[in-house]
Amino acid sequence: MRDRAGVDSELIAVRRLPYGRARTLTAERILAEVQADGPAVCEAFAALVLLESYHHAGEPLKALVPFTQVVRLADEHPDRLDEGDWQMLLWSFKWLLIDLAQTPQVPVARVDGLIEDMARRFAVAGAGSDAVAFVRSRWADVRGAADAEEIFDRWVATPRDEYSQCEVCDPGDRAAHLLAVGRDRDAVRLMEGAVESGATCLSEPADMLSRLALAYLDLGRDAEAVTAHRRTLAALDGAAVDLVSVRGRVIQFLARAGAVRPAVRRIEQDQRLLDGSGVTALERLGLLVQVGSSARALAALAPGTAVRLTVVGAGTLEELAAWCRATAEPLARAFDERHGADGTSRWVDQAWRLTVRPLDLSVLPGTAVPGTAGGTAEPSRTGGPSAPEGGDAVRTPAPASVEDVGSLLARAEAVATERPAQAVTLYASAAEQLVDQGLLADAGFALAEAAHCAQVLDDDESAHRTYQRAVGLLEAGGVPPEVRGGVLRAWAATAADIGGGSALLDRLAVLLVELGEPAVDGSAGARRREAADVQDTCARLLAAEGLPDQAVDRAVAAADEFDTLGAVQDGAHASWLAGRLLRDLGRTQEAVERLERATAQFAAVGAGRERAAAVDDLVEVLRAAGRSLDAERAARSLLG
Repeated sequence: MRDRAGVDSELIAVRRLPYGRARTLTAERILAEVQADGPAVCEAFAALVLLESYHHAGEPLKALVPFTQVVRLADEHPDRLDEGDWQMLLWSFKWLLIDLAQTPQVPVARVDGLIEDMARRFAVAGAGSDAVAFVRSRWADVRGAADAEEIFDRWVATPRDEYSQCEVCDPGDRAAHLLAVGRDRDAVRLMEGAVESGATCLSEPADMLSRLALAYLDLGRDAEAVTAHRRTLAALDGAAVDLVSVRGRVIQFLARAGAVRPAVRRIEQDQRLLDGSGVTALERLGLLVQVGSSARALAALAPGTAVRLTVVGAGTLEELAAWCRATAEPLARAFDERHGADGTSRWVDQAWRLTVRPLDLSVLPGTAVPGTAGGTAEPSRTGGPSAPEGGDAVRTPAPASVEDVGSLLARAEAVATERPAQAVTLYASAAEQLVDQGLLADAGFALAEAAHCAQVLDDDESAHRTYQRAVGLLEAGGVPPEVRGGVLRAWAATAADIGGGSALLDRLAVLLVELGEPAVDGSAGARRREAADVQDTCARLLAAEGLPDQAVDRAVAAADEFDTLGAVQDGAHASWLAGRLLRDLGRTQEAVERLERATAQFAAVGAGRERAAAVDDLVEVLRAAGRSLDAERAARSLLG
C-alpha cells in the first residue's frame, strides 16, 4: 500500500492538469487504486478530484457517483476527511447541484432533497448561506418557478462568504436572471459597472460583454452593441479557457446583425460545440437554440448558403437549422416532463424567432464588400505609385489635427489588446503618413498590425484586404523574404476563412523559392527557419482546403525540419497536427507515432497545457483502436 503523502502528491498533480479525457482517466485510476488498496484516508480526496474532473467535463451523472461516495464517507467515517476535504465537499455541493439542475434525468425531488442536505451541512459546518441561496435561485430559474423573483431577491440580500460565487462573476450571474425575466435595463446597468471596473477572472469580462452586446441590441443601442461585441471578441481571443456560452452568443450576435459570412465562419470554427461534449444538457440546449435560430435567420437572408461541417450532417444553413431544431425539441420536452410544465418548449419557440437588424461591423472604412452585412459599396481605390500590386488601399479619414506617426503607433500599441477597434484606425492612419513619407516598409508593417486587429474582431474582409495591401508595401519596400514571411503566415487564417487559401498557397510557394535562394547577408539561418514556418502554415492551409493527404506531407516535413533546427516546441505542434490529420485519415499507427512524438516534445519543453491536449488526442486514438491499456499508460504519463 502506498503512503498518504505519495497519493496526495499524485492527486495534486492531477488537479494541475487541464481538464480533458486524460485527466479524467487518471483520476478514475487513482480512485480505483485507493479504494482497492488504500490508504483509506485518501479516498475522499481522490473521489473529490474525480468529481471535479467530471464536473468540468460536463458529466454530472457520472459526478454524482464520487459525490455520493464522499457524502457517505463524511457520515460514516468523518475522521477520514481532513480540513481540505471538508472544504472541497462543501464546494462540490454547489458545482454538482447547478449541474444536476441542468440535467433533466435527475428528478425534481432529488434536486430539492440535495439542496436541503446542502443547507443542513453548511449550517452544521458553520459556513455562510450565500452558496445555498445562489443554488436555490438558479434552480428556480431553471424550473421557471412562480416565486423565482422572490428567491432571487433573497439570494441578492444574503451576505457573501467564502463559498460565494467569484466576486468578478457574481454580477454576471445576477444579470443572467434579470435578462431572463425581462429586466434588461437593470441587467445592463449592473454589467456596465462590473465591466468598467476592470476586474477579470477566467470567464470575465468576456461573459458579461457577450451578454451586454445582445442586451444593447434589444434596447436599440446599436453603436454600443457593436462596441461590446468587439470587446467580447478581444476578450475571447485572450481567454485562458474555452468559453462555450460566449461563443454561442457571438454567433447569435452576428446573425442578429445580418453578418452572414462572419456568422457562418464562426459556426464552422466552433462546430465542436454542437456535439454536446463538455456541457450539461441545458447548456447544450442553449447552444442548439443559439446556433439553430441563427442559421434559420441567416438562411432567410442568404438561402442555400453552404456550411462546412463534420460534426453535423448538414451542408446548408437550412439543413443546420433543421438539425438543431430536431435535436433541441426532445431535450426541451425532457425538461418540461421533469418540471411538469411546458416552459422550456415555449422558451425554445420564442428564442427561435430571431430578429435581424443589419449592422455595419467592418472596422476599416471602405472595405465592405458586396453581398455582406456592413455595406455594399466597392472598396476605395487610391492607385498611384504608393499603391503596389494588389492595390485596394486601406485609407482612413484624416484626423482633425495631424498626429505624429510615432504617437499614433504608440497609442495603437497601448490599446491593441483590449481595444483593437481603436488600434485599427490608429495603425491605418500611421500607415498613410508613412506612405506619404515614402517609408513603404514601415507602412506595410503598420498595416499588418491593423490587419491583425481586424482579424481579432472577425472582420476578415477588412483583414484580408489590409494584409494584401501590407504585403504589397513590404515587397515594394524591399523587405527580405525571411521577414515578409511572418506577415504572409499571419494572413493565412483569414485567407482560409474567406476562401482565399488556394491563392495564398501560391504566394507561399513563391516565397519558399525566394527563401531557398543563396543568402548573401548572413541570413541563411533565418531563411531556413522561416521556410520551416511556411511549410507548417501550408500544412494548415491545405487541411483547411480539404486536402489532408497533402497537408500531412507538409506537416511531417515541417516537424522534421523544426527538429533539425532545434525548435522543439514548434516541431511538437507540427507533429501534433500531423497526428490529428493521420487519425482522421484512418492511418492509426502513424497517428499514434506522431502524437507520441508530440507529447514527448511538449513534455521536454514544459508545455503542460499543449501536452495534456495532445495526450487527450492520443488517448482517443488508442481507445478507438481497442488499445485501452496503452491509452491508460498514455494518460498516466502526464504525471511523470
